[in-house]
Amino acid sequence: MITRKNEMKEVSVIENVVCNCCGNEILIEGTGYEFATLQAVWGYGSGKDGEEHRSEICEKCYNTIVSSFKIQPYINEYL
Repeated sequence: MITRKNEMKEVSVIENVVCNCCGNEILIEGTGYEFATLQAVWGYGSGKDGEEHRSEICEKCYNTIVSSFKIQPYINEYL
């Protein structure tokens, strides 16, 4: 038999997201927050050994950054 009880728990929710490139708030009216996350974990031999870097980037800045790539990222379309 399964018994249940109700509990109140605190949860972390996104309050705001700001683009690390342009400084603008990343909020799409009606859909919420749409952004890319750039994350790097640096290992042994790197000048940033042991550091983890994370940045949130708006779509406009993402497009600017990606357009400078010699090899474009893989794109998987979700229907």
